[in-house]
Amino acid sequence: MKTCFSILICLGLASIALGAPKKLPSYLQFCKRSDPNFDSCTVKLIENIRPQLAKGISQMQVPPLEPFVLPVLQVERDNEALQVTAILKNLKVKGASAFQINKLRTDIKNNLIELSVTLPHLDVTTDYDVKGRLLLVPLNGKGVFVSNITNTRADLKITGKAIEKRGTKYLEVTDVVTKVKVGDSKMDFLGGGKGNDLISSSSTQFIQQNRDQVMEIVNPLVEDTASAVVQQIANRILGSVPYDTILPP
Repeated sequence: MKTCFSILICLGLASIALGAPKKLPSYLQFCKRSDPNFDSCTVKLIENIRPQLAKGISQMQVPPLEPFVLPVLQVERDNEALQVTAILKNLKVKGASAFQINKLRTDIKNNLIELSVTLPHLDVTTDYDVKGRLLLVPLNGKGVFVSNITNTRADLKITGKAIEKRGTKYLEVTDVVTKVKVGDSKMDFLGGGKGNDLISSSSTQFIQQNRDQVMEIVNPLVEDTASAVVQQIANRILGSVPYDTILPP
């Protein structure tokens, strides 16, 4: 579940490749869609504005990446291996601005972006309230989740379409497919205050000792949750920005 936060960094990259506000900050000079080297131009732009990404770009509604904060996230899964309902609050991720771009490929004609990034190191903290089970292991409790994650690779395929609102053309994200692979991770479930019952030490020990098996079971939930969040926030960004501002001719 924790790796879905590392995926959210890709939203900032995707919004930069696809979107811009009506009045751009002076440091933003977007690549023309007619540029034959549009992809490499966009990668260069992202690298140039990395410091601004760390603190956020309010004109684009791009949230700060240091730290990246998500006030609340609810996730649910119900299958043979994993049955869980979790509410995560005050979720903070540090280290997201150090992303490394592996690949960026666009197909402007078909409103498609393929993006691959590596996040060398992430520190994640969140308040959790979890009920459910992993295989036969109970996952019930409240507290604070702390994790150190290294070498996370996130691959996204983002598809959109042009729509018309009030006579003006806009871009809308219609589908996001996310694939995640975590190199290594350490985690702990800490006390969350009086009255909170921690996830049992035996459950925590099982998760730590069977990390690969656990990640194989949890990864579909991570990827589906990340895709839904990316699509929702991306459309909030793009919904108020005309297409010709997003992709100048």
